[in-house]
Amino acid sequence: MSPRPGAPLYDFFTDTHTYAPEPIQSLDQPEDQGDHVKRVGVIGGGTMSAGMSEVVARDGDSVTILERDTTSATAATDRIQSPLARAVKLGRLDNNASADIFARINVTLGIEDFADHNLVIEAAPEIEAMKLDLCRTVDDIVSPSAILATNTSAIPVIRLANATRNPGRVIGVHFFNPVPVLPLVEIVVSLTTAEHVVDHVTTYVQERLGKGPSARGTGQVSSSTPC
Repeated sequence: MSPRPGAPLYDFFTDTHTYAPEPIQSLDQPEDQGDHVKRVGVIGGGTMSAGMSEVVARDGDSVTILERDTTSATAATDRIQSPLARAVKLGRLDNNASADIFARINVTLGIEDFADHNLVIEAAPEIEAMKLDLCRTVDDIVSPSAILATNTSAIPVIRLANATRNPGRVIGVHFFNPVPVLPLVEIVVSLTTAEHVVDHVTTYVQERLGKGPSARGTGQVSSSTPC
């Protein structure tokens, strides 16, 4: 899984944009809650992101991980391969299943590869200026029906939402490490999050990923237990 080259956003990034998004066509709202998510983007390839990507790929959806350079992309690939190899060794996966999961995950250096993705999860370091810039850029790239989620545990979701032109599509989706093991995903709803976005994400997390979504929040991450 070699990283796909592309126009890097910034040095994970610096504060200068280098990508000008092309115009995109409007897509219809999906009819089936959760079922429309087929292509998931993950910003950042750290431990949390690797776990999220594995869980999504196990479900059968394709995943694109955005990293800042080839060194980071290689490290992200290793974080995906290692737990899959361990699962095979322990008899929890066979070789074919492991290969299928791995094949659904792609690492890229170009944020424009998110253009046709239904759901993009921001999991960059907890640097507010960085996250705000990422949210603005992804909002310009993805289709109008795509959902933009953030895994932040420190920054109010509404602050990130208000950085975009489409704050209704922004929602908090907070996973916990180790992602493939822990059943809880906290869904954090801001005052601007659209109801259909909440419904889509809740259904996807619960019925497709097999996770227990927490009670809806109000823009801040708070302690809760699985439903």
